Amino acid sequence: MWRNTPRRRSSATKTCLIFSVDEYYWEDRPGYYAALDAVRVAGEDLTGWLEYGAEGLRQTLEKVWLRVQTYNVKSTGKLVGIQTSST
Repeated sequence: MWRNTPRRRSSATKTCLIFSVDEYYWEDRPGYYAALDAVRVAGEDLTGWLEYGAEGLRQTLEKVWLRVQTYNVKSTGKLVGIQTSST
């Protein structure tokens, strides 16, 4: 899952990337490995690992929400066009 080289982003990637949960894990490698090791220590109980993963997802989606809100404030156009069919 982890790369042996540091991750770098181009400016194009920064503007196009909506979200990446692995970024949370990459930035918190000690926590990632501690949560993973805790599964082994706890006798294969996945509770702590799932809580860690859920927290990573929550923080990632919170960042996404803030990015979307920032974009909404700056943008005068629509983010997504919704097409409805008339019957």
